[in-house]
Amino acid sequence: MSEAIIVAAADAAERIRSLVEPEGIRCTAASCAEEAIPLLMSREFELAIIGTPACGEDSRSLALTAARSGAGTILLARESEADRLAAELVPKGIAVLERPISRSLFRQAVRLMDASRRHVEGYRSELIRLRAQLDETKLIDRAKCVLIQYLGLDEKDAHRYIEKQSMDMRLSRREIAENILKTYES
Repeated sequence: MSEAIIVAAADAAERIRSLVEPEGIRCTAASCAEEAIPLLMSREFELAIIGTPACGEDSRSLALTAARSGAGTILLARESEADRLAAELVPKGIAVLERPISRSLFRQAVRLMDASRRHVEGYRSELIRLRAQLDETKLIDRAKCVLIQYLGLDEKDAHRYIEKQSMDMRLSRREIAENILKTYES
């Protein structure tokens, strides 16, 4: 189940909660930025919905803080402020919706933000996996260079040496590379 933080005046927070919870999203409310920021720092929210009157001038910075925390962020702004805020915040991944907003449009925006966040999370997971793979490749290449330098092997033989040690000792190539580096670089 997803979790959302709603930052708005109490009556507005209840109206938003009544629209969001039927989507299967558990809600936590805060009445101002001072309440919301510690919550954003201590917990992981998938969605942040921020109403501008509750936050005043802090709504822009609170929206940026929420987005940096990884939450899909929706900022509900007055008609007079919406275009100015959207020009700055939409490129940073923050949806700016003009108030008043219809129930159906708001629910669609929540669904879209949730879907977008899940899509980005998939890419983030893939990025983490690829970075780990790249780090392992760099480590193994450093170990090969050490074998070439200290044992006089060529690149092909150094690669074969690491592969064979990995199979013989039933250790990962990463562990073999780390052992080689410990042996020759310490």
